[in-house]
Amino acid sequence: MNFIIPISLISVSSLAIILMVWRKFPQLKRLTLENSHGSFWNNFFPEVDLFLRRINFTQYKAKFFDEVEKGLRFVRVASLKVDNATNTMIHKVKKNGSNGSGHKDEEIEGIVEIQRNFQDEEDKLITAISEEPKNPVLYKKLGDLYIDMDNFEDAIEALKVSVELNPEDKEAREKLKNTKATLAQR
Repeated sequence: MNFIIPISLISVSSLAIILMVWRKFPQLKRLTLENSHGSFWNNFFPEVDLFLRRINFTQYKAKFFDEVEKGLRFVRVASLKVDNATNTMIHKVKKNGSNGSGHKDEEIEGIVEIQRNFQDEEDKLITAISEEPKNPVLYKKLGDLYIDMDNFEDAIEALKVSVELNPEDKEAREKLKNTKATLAQR
């Protein structure tokens, strides 16, 4: 019951304001912009408006988009690394869980060393790609590495980029087709 009075006051006040504006609307339409000397910023903050007008934003446009592209590429590379690490851990768990018996220490050390080599080579390729993002050969090498690691999802992504950058590369298109087929069989 206590909420009826505030709601009714707000409603009546709102209706009164709407009625006043509605009655003055024809006069508001006839007003010209003679009294206005510019934009909102110019009227209230002339120093800020003057400073912003002196900056030539068009010369920074290309640099801005280059930096945004680099940032997006960095995020993509980081997500690929995280995805690859999780896939590697999942494959380890699947191998250890499906085997039922423990591996010998030498076999485990050999597997870990191979994975370290893959990881090092992946890091090198990703760094090279971040420095040279339009090089299709680097993406193809990364795709080959992912195929060797049985990481077919990432291999497909890397090979797609390689084919997009160099559509005439028949070898990359063939690898992409074979990798998609291999992934479909799993």
